[in-house]
Amino acid sequence: MPRIKYGGYLLAIAALQLIIAMIVVQLYFPCNSHGCYNILTNPISDLGNTVLSPLWPVFNYSLVLLAVLGTLGLLSVYNAFYKSTLCRAGVVILAICLVTGAGVGVVSENTILTIHSLFALVSFVAGAIGVFVFGLGVYKMKGYKGYSIYSIASGLLSSLAIVILRLPSVHVLPAWAYYGPGIGFGGPERLIIAPLLVWIIVTGIMIERKGGRASKV
Repeated sequence: MPRIKYGGYLLAIAALQLIIAMIVVQLYFPCNSHGCYNILTNPISDLGNTVLSPLWPVFNYSLVLLAVLGTLGLLSVYNAFYKSTLCRAGVVILAICLVTGAGVGVVSENTILTIHSLFALVSFVAGAIGVFVFGLGVYKMKGYKGYSIYSIASGLLSSLAIVILRLPSVHVLPAWAYYGPGIGFGGPERLIIAPLLVWIIVTGIMIERKGGRASKV
């Protein structure tokens, strides 16, 4: 099924373009008296700050592009695994992740922080749950057990990172762990999105190679 195969390309491209955008925008982020951009302490959203980041359009628009290409790509995943209720549910949840992720780019952190943060939180949680649920859905399919375990592990890793990220807001961790030494704020954020972006790429490649044969399992 060529349409499903091409959907795999869209998924891989969607995630790769965001990764490239993040690297480029970070490289051009200006240093100040507090130092340069730090992936462990600076929030990812700083890259899209329309005041602080010179290349903010690159990052913010890449989030929107991720949502557009990723959602189109997810249609191919849905069609390939349409017989599994859990897979269908996982795809829908992942679509929510992508759409709210686009909201993070549309409403930058220096405009309406509350709405921006809500979009980010929903995107993080939906991404982790979506990948986990999808992994459960393919577990019993022939030839997908390894991919299933990988998906479940990716969802759990992102979920753990979300917990780590939220701990300071309920005063579980000391202030130094939040904004000082250690993984800071940007560290957990990257631990959340890294497994999700890699999963999207891996899934895209898998869909492209199998050409939609999962629907026949």
